[in-house]
This record gives sequence, C-alpha cells and structure tokens, in this order.
Amino acid sequence: MRIHLARLQEGPFEYDVNFSPAYLMEGVEGDLRFEAGAGTVTFRLIGQEVVATGELRTAVHGACARCLTPASAPLAARVHLFYWPRDPEREASKIADIIDPAEPDFGLYDGASLDPDEDLREVLLVETPDVLLCREDCHGLCPHCGANLNEGPCSCPAEESADTPETAPPDWKKQLRNLKLPPKA
Repeated sequence: MRIHLARLQEGPFEYDVNFSPAYLMEGVEGDLRFEAGAGTVTFRLIGQEVVATGELRTAVHGACARCLTPASAPLAARVHLFYWPRDPEREASKIADIIDPAEPDFGLYDGASLDPDEDLREVLLVETPDVLLCREDCHGLCPHCGANLNEGPCSCPAEESADTPETAPPDWKKQLRNLKLPPKA
C-alpha cells in the first residue's frame, strides 16, 4: 500500500495491515509456514520525517527442532520505523554516521509517497524463532532408536537410553570421516 505524504499532512494515518501467508513466505527458507499477518501501524509526518509505530501479529508452524512433531509459535512485533526523504547529495557514509543501532529501523522515500509493506514484513519475520519447539521442556528423540521421548521412555536398554548425545557411541563420527564429498565445481 502506498502512503501519500499529502494524506499525512492532514494528520496521522492508521494502516490496517493484512499480509497473506504467501507474502510472508516469500524468500523464507526451510519448512516453516506462516498464518496471515495482521496489525495496525500509525504513520505520522514530523517535518519531512515519517514515523511509523504499531504492532503486527502472526503465527509460525513447522517441525519441532528436538522431536520433529508439529510445533507452532505466535509472533508479535512492535513496529517503530523512521522514513527520511532520499537526498541525492547525502552520501551513504553520512547516513551511516547518524544511525544508532539502538534506534528503530529507518528507510528512505522518494517523491510524495512511500510503500512500507516490505519493511513491515521484515519487522514481523525477524521475530521468527531460530529454533521452533513443540514445548519448552521437549525431551527430543532417543539418539539410539529414534523414539519420541515425550511419549515416555524408549525400549533401549537402560545403559543406552541413559547416554546423552555427548556420551553416545561415536559411530556417527566414523561415518562422517568416511563420507566422500562431491568434487568442487
């Protein structure tokens, strides 16, 4: 959606954000799936600077990193963005000098309008957890038989099931050493 600065001169503008799951998935690698994203972001014009504040929400679904069962997590992101008019005389290094990493994100706009959708999408996606878990205390899979330990103890002998990945037999290390890599192109 394009936000016109002429509209912002009349006062704040509330943008009801609705992102489709397909739009949120663009460029995302892995087996994650997103629900539709939604929220409200208010745009204000302060001098020549546009300030955007609000909140966005969605949920992410995928496989648990420990036990591979379905897992979901809600995502909520606070929006605090600045947009400055693009100044051809301002060098990139000068912009870098005034950017504070502790401050909100910023963008540049040309002309009489700006399109914040990609910036808002990124604000929401950055909240995606690095590791998706079905629950915080997930016990994962048995390193020997692969049984889901959340469903109870596995059928491995007690001494094997007590092994942790650090103390498990190093057979996998031998297999890795013997692995033949394809020739570099």
